[in-house]
Amino acid sequence: MVERGKYHEKKFLVCTIFLTLIILVIISLPLASCKNKTESNPTDPTSTNSSDTGETTMPTTNATTSNTGPESKTDFTTTAKATIKNTDSKTTKQATTTNQAEEDIYGKNYSVSGDKFYQKKTIYVTWVNVWHGSTETWFNGLAYSKYGTRIKIDGSSVVPDSNKSTHRKYIFEQAKNAGINALVMDLTNGYNAWSLISKDYQRMCYENNMKFAVATHPKGASDIEEICKFTWDTYVAPGKALYASSYLYKNNKPLMVIYSTKNEYLSATGANGTYKNKFEFVWASGEDSEPDKWGWQLEAQDGPIPSKDSMFITPAISWNSPRSSVDAWRNSMAFLDFGFLAAREINPKFVIVGSVDDTTEHNGWMTMDTSKKTYEMPTISSNNLEIGLSYQIKDIYGKVSPSAYYDRVKQWITNGSVTAFNKNGILADGAYTLTNKASNKKFGVTRPAPQIKPATDLNAVFYRDYMLETKMETYYWFYHLGNNEYKIIKLSSGLALQPNENGRLIQTWDENTDKQRWIITRQSDGSYTIVNKATKTAIHDMANSDNTIYVKPKDDSVNQKWDINPVPGRTIN
Repeated sequence: MVERGKYHEKKFLVCTIFLTLIILVIISLPLASCKNKTESNPTDPTSTNSSDTGETTMPTTNATTSNTGPESKTDFTTTAKATIKNTDSKTTKQATTTNQAEEDIYGKNYSVSGDKFYQKKTIYVTWVNVWHGSTETWFNGLAYSKYGTRIKIDGSSVVPDSNKSTHRKYIFEQAKNAGINALVMDLTNGYNAWSLISKDYQRMCYENNMKFAVATHPKGASDIEEICKFTWDTYVAPGKALYASSYLYKNNKPLMVIYSTKNEYLSATGANGTYKNKFEFVWASGEDSEPDKWGWQLEAQDGPIPSKDSMFITPAISWNSPRSSVDAWRNSMAFLDFGFLAAREINPKFVIVGSVDDTTEHNGWMTMDTSKKTYEMPTISSNNLEIGLSYQIKDIYGKVSPSAYYDRVKQWITNGSVTAFNKNGILADGAYTLTNKASNKKFGVTRPAPQIKPATDLNAVFYRDYMLETKMETYYWFYHLGNNEYKIIKLSSGLALQPNENGRLIQTWDENTDKQRWIITRQSDGSYTIVNKATKTAIHDMANSDNTIYVKPKDDSVNQKWDINPVPGRTIN
C-alpha cells in the first residue's frame, strides 16, 4: 500500500508539473508576440509590417528643421517616429537581438580603429543629390519638362526623385554595383531638411557595408556648431544615432564636406565648438581646382589636381573653354577618363567620382536616358545659357547612350584600369599634344569674353599658339573608332574637332558623323597627318603667313605634318 501510494503521488506530481508547463507556454505565446512586435520597429528599422506597404518606422533625433526640403514641416522635437519607404526588404545585415540592435545598429561602442573598412587601399566616394525631386520647384521646371533626364523604374521612364523609395533604391544600387564605397548626401541646400531621405540612404549603406557622410553649407563661424550638433546627433553619435557605425571617418574623425566659398570654409573650420571639434572637414566648391577638394566642379584649364589624399573626378566640363561662363557645364567622357588616369597615377586614399545622380550640373554618371535633351539656342535674357545637347551622355562615337558613363566608371573602379574601345589603333586612346612641323607651335581655340552673356565657345575657330595659358589647354583626347579613325576632343572644352564650311578647324558638339572622324597616318619622319573622313581635307597650319588653323586638301606638305606626343601617364595602354 505504501509503495503503491508513493507511485500515485509521484505520478500525480509529474502530471501536475507537465500541465503547469503547458499552461505557462500557452500564456507566454501572445506575450512573446507582443514583445516582438513592440521591439521590431524601434530597434530594427529594416523590419516590415504586416500591411505589406513596404514602409518602416524609424526613430528620429531631436532637432529643428530649416524651411526648405520635403521635411520642412516635421517637428523632430515632438515627433517620436517618422515613416519612410523601405527600399529593400531583403537586408544584407539585420539585427536579431536587443544587444545587436544597441551595439550594431546604433553603433554602441563603435571604434573606427577596429573597422576593417578603412583597410581599403582606395575608398571610392560619390555624392547623392537628395534635393532632386518633386519638392524642388526650381529643379522641376527643367527636369520634369518633356526634355528631362529619365531613369527606368518598374518599367516606366521617370525623372530621378530621391523623395521616392524606388528611386532611392535605384540610385543606391547604381553606386554600389559600380564599386562605390561611400555616399555623401548633398545637404548644401538645407542641412536638416532631408533627414528622413538621408537616413534611408544611411540605412542602405549600413546594410551593405558601405559608409555615409554629409555635405553642408555653413555660412562661417555663425552656424557651424549648430550644423555639427545636428549632424552628430542625427547620423554619427555612437549608441544614439541610427546606423552610427556606417558614418565615414577621416583621420579618426567623422567627416563633413563643406561646400562654400573659401572664406566661409576658413571661417567655419577656424571656429571653436564642442561639436565642431568632433569633425574632420574637407572643402568643396563650384569650379575651383585645388588639391584635396571633394567636388563640386573643376576648372577645365587645370583639370584634376594630383594628391595622395583626395582627388575629385567628374565628367563635367566648364562651358566656354575656360573662364568665360561659370553658369553652365557640359558632359565629357574624355574628361572623365582623363581624371581616372590621373588618379591611377597618384593612387590617393579617397577618389570622389562626381555625383551619381546629378543631372543638372553634369556630374551624373548613373544609367539614365538623356535622348530627349535637345539644343536650345541661348538668348540674352536666358538664365539657362545652353541646355539640351550639353546634358546628353554619349559614347565615344557621339551616340546617345544611357549607360556609357556608368559602364566606364564601373570598369575603372572594379578593374583599376580600362582598355581601348577599339584596339590596335596607330595611337592609344588618351591625351596628346599636337605640334606642327612647319611652325613648331601648338594650337588653341578662341574664347568668348567672360562678361558677355550668353557667351559660347561652340563653333569657335582654332588659331596657332592661341589662348594656351596652361598645359591642360594644349591637351587633345583621341578615341580610336576603328580603322585608324579617331574622334579628337579638346579636353578643356569637351567639344569635338570638325571642319566648317569655310575650311577652318572648329570645335563643336560631339556627334556621330564622319565630319568628326579623323584618319591618322604615320609619316616616314615619325610625324602624322590628320585627314577628315568626310571632306578628305587635312589639318593645316599656314605657318608664318596666317595664324588660323585650316583644313585643306591633302598635299603632303610640312604644314600638314604634326608631332603627336602622348601626355605622360594619360594614355590607355
